Amino acid sequence: SGKLGPLLGPETPIVAALNGIPWWFFSGIGGALDGRPLKTLDHDGRIAAGIPIERVIGCVLYIAAEVTAPGEITHSFGGRWVLGEPRGGITPRLERLCKELSVPGLATQASATIRGDICHKLIGNMSGNTVSALTHATSIEMLEDPGTRGVIMAMLHEGIAVAKGLGITIPGSVEERVGIMKSLGSFKSSTLQDVERGRPIEADGLILAVQEIARLIGVPTPVIDVVGAMTGLRAKTLLKG
Repeated sequence: SGKLGPLLGPETPIVAALNGIPWWFFSGIGGALDGRPLKTLDHDGRIAAGIPIERVIGCVLYIAAEVTAPGEITHSFGGRWVLGEPRGGITPRLERLCKELSVPGLATQASATIRGDICHKLIGNMSGNTVSALTHATSIEMLEDPGTRGVIMAMLHEGIAVAKGLGITIPGSVEERVGIMKSLGSFKSSTLQDVERGRPIEADGLILAVQEIARLIGVPTPVIDVVGAMTGLRAKTLLKG
């Protein structure tokens, strides 16, 4: 983040296109948690210091793609991303950015409540991606197996409870979300792709930060805690090679 300075003009926004919880999640949220750092994601505050929150635009991606060769990205399905201001609302710069970034095949949507969009996608990634990374199973294999399906559904319930504790409502039931996941067909999550290639995985943003938030607001997450412990260790063993 310290190297960004020369690239930034007076009004240059920085779009943080990340899976999972972003480091700025509590900046601008209001209430007692406003501005609180997430140690899981930015333990020494270096990212927050290098990227002022005034420049940040949140982003949620709905694109399935895979790095099939160096410099080659194979697009499977999906073509939408959602952008939003950390402090909420629709600002002129957000509208302008969405217009400039919308191209054929990639729809860009402005959101007045980007944290809700982040949480909506997160609970699916938190459950499906982590379980796939541990089991090396495709989406359909996980959902058709009674055991892993039960784990995923429990994690979805817990994730929805954490979002509710933050005042964020996740639309639809757990059963509906599982049905949508199944309707997407058989695929390997991006986290499983990283595991198979021996690359670092996004354990911090996908699940460990959810645990940190749950502790802060007093929401129990027993299944997330079990899967989080295993996913966190898997991330460490991947780093060892």
